Amino acid sequence: VESLIHSNYSDREVAVLVSDLSGFTSTTRKYGIVHFASIIVRMRQLVLPIFSKFNALNITTEADNFITIFPDTISAVSAALEMQQILFKYNASLSDERQHFKVRLNGIGVGCGTGVLLDNEGKLHGEPANEAYHIGEDVCEGGIVLLTKQAADEIQAEGSRYAPKSTN
Repeated sequence: VESLIHSNYSDREVAVLVSDLSGFTSTTRKYGIVHFASIIVRMRQLVLPIFSKFNALNITTEADNFITIFPDTISAVSAALEMQQILFKYNASLSDERQHFKVRLNGIGVGCGTGVLLDNEGKLHGEPANEAYHIGEDVCEGGIVLLTKQAADEIQAEGSRYAPKSTN
């Protein structure tokens, strides 16, 4: 089995970000597959530097999805929010006659925990990866960022570490 594993994060907690685009079928029917492929390439140009900035441990792609592992939940959520903003700014910069080049983000799912494995074919395994994939691919819509309960709890706990302490 070890020969099938590319990266083993099973003994440490990591965060998994899964993003999905929308509009594949309608865009491809209207403008062709090469046009949609150009949108995927543009998204990658815009987003890959963000993943690097937040120390992504591994970045894989599947069609128009990013499947990315981060060292912690704060990094993954920060990357997701910055990704959302850069795509919003890019889309807003397009003229009316170039609107068909919009990167239509369906959503971003973030999960975290232990037990994540990356196989030699680029597929993630483990509950945190499965949850992030499910919410990023199946639940999200309208460009939102959704977190699993565990990821949300970690963000809340991290934020409470820096909250002002009551002096009562």
